[in-house]
Order: sequence, then structure tokens, then C-alpha cells
Amino acid sequence: MSYELIKLKNEDGNMDNHPCRFGMNTLRLFTTLTGIPLNEIDKIGENIDLDTAIKLAFCGLKDGYRKAGKEFTLSLDDVGDLMDYDINALATIMDVFANQFNAVIPDESGNVKGVKSPKGPKK
Repeated sequence: MSYELIKLKNEDGNMDNHPCRFGMNTLRLFTTLTGIPLNEIDKIGENIDLDTAIKLAFCGLKDGYRKAGKEFTLSLDDVGDLMDYDINALATIMDVFANQFNAVIPDESGNVKGVKSPKGPKK
């Protein structure tokens, strides 16, 4: 699985490219950061709070930058600030999460579902 390149507005109103990815490493980062166990990841969208959403976005961007071979310098606060600059930023990142999520979450037997994103990876 690769990353998707998404465009988000910066503080100046210009569009910046950000690689974003939600694979197993992203989920590892997220579960470590939040303490949410892997078997509850599929339920986070049911009642997600803003702090958890920003942490999920942070992990998706961090792993996207890693896969793209780029240095990731954003903090959690910086990712939160992206939401101030671009009202659609969280929705854009969550769309990538929804598209890539099924491909990496284990089913009840512990096997990954293997469903690819309907859009496919973008670089």
C-alpha cells in the first residue's frame, strides 16, 4: 500500500501537498499514541472526538511522509492548525482513512481483509 497525495491549505491560503497513508504502521502509531486497542479501531468513527480525530490525522500524515521519503516536521498542534486554515482538511484526511482502512484492519480470524481502496493509491 502506498500513500495518497492530498492538497491542504496553509496559513497563507496556498495549497500544499501532503502525503497521507493509513496502513498497519499508521495504526501502530495511532494505537500507541491513543491507547485505543487495535480491536476497537473499527469503532472509532462512531463517536470520535476532536482530539482523537487530530491524532488519527497526525498519524496518517506522519506515515505518509515516511512512505514518501520526506521529513515530517508537523506536531499535533500543527496538524490541528491545518484544520483552522482549511475547513475541509479533516474531511479530506478522513476520506483517505475510509478508503484505506479496510485494506489493513484484521477480521475476526486475524487476517487482513485485503480490500483495496476504490480510488487506488496516488503519488
